[in-house]
Amino acid sequence: MMADAPRESPGAPLSVRLSIPASKAFHAVATALAGKFARVVGWDGDDADRLGEAVEHAAADAAARAGDGAADLDLEMAAVGTSVEVRVGCAGGQPGAIVIRMEPAG
Repeated sequence: MMADAPRESPGAPLSVRLSIPASKAFHAVATALAGKFARVVGWDGDDADRLGEAVEHAAADAAARAGDGAADLDLEMAAVGTSVEVRVGCAGGQPGAIVIRMEPAG
């Protein structure tokens, strides 16, 4: 497991893409990944948890909008410096309909 340490080049863009089943049971994966992503960017635990919670809510909203027909959700997380943007949407569709843009509070 990777340590919760900031990356070596904080000015360089960083991005992650993930597809998960739309089932609520998998939303915790998105939450955990968002928190880890924020920590790698240099956020503290409270800010990282706040981003994780926002991503979990966005995943639930995207799954609800898609209805029972959605098999997967796509998540795209990007960071430049300490800013993080997350897009959440249905797999194979338009780029994520739900966008979260956050900066650490501190």
